[in-house]
Amino acid sequence: MATAEGTAKRIDGILRYLVKSGLARAQKPAVCCSYGRFKTVSFPGAEHISIALKKLDYRETYLHFLQRRAYTVLMRDYAVIQIMYRFRGSELASHRLAFFAAPKLVEFQNEPDWYPYDDPFVDIQERTTAPALIRFDYSAAEERHQSVVHPKSHLTLGRYEQCRIPVSAPLTPYCFMDFVLRNFYDTGRKSYSSRLPRSTSRFAESIDANEQCVMHMMVPG
Repeated sequence: MATAEGTAKRIDGILRYLVKSGLARAQKPAVCCSYGRFKTVSFPGAEHISIALKKLDYRETYLHFLQRRAYTVLMRDYAVIQIMYRFRGSELASHRLAFFAAPKLVEFQNEPDWYPYDDPFVDIQERTTAPALIRFDYSAAEERHQSVVHPKSHLTLGRYEQCRIPVSAPLTPYCFMDFVLRNFYDTGRKSYSSRLPRSTSRFAESIDANEQCVMHMMVPG
């Protein structure tokens, strides 16, 4: 059974691995806080997340997070990763798991050997690539659920408001970071995802029958 405290410990284990592997520039240990019937697992600076809901362009949003250190971990290539969970007792109420690639930086996956020798951020701004925004959201609230249109667990790509790809279940910290490392950091010479501390915990499926009939993502069981 997943709990707020257990989830925080798993996040911290992942952070230790990212530091040891050289993928993290900066990181913040997970923080558990109680709000009435709810417990949140997030990071110092999470109060700055609300700006992501405003109509700012990608670069402005990214720089806002970077300047205020509003992240769980800042990756070697300056990608911002945010991991936030909310529990009601022993039940998961919601999560927000986001990956913001740095604007105007070459992808780590394409030039992994270049990053250990880079210096200040300002010296590498002219490297250009299309920024990626990946966000996995989950809400157990029935009033927010609209079959297919707004799945309980879904993936959003970029800043497309109506992009909500159904996901079979909420993601654990391990599942999220495995997805990020496997798709953005593993190279032909090194697999960071294969060394990620594994966890057998899983959340219950949340996908409904209609959502199973359209293109969707399956969380491994």
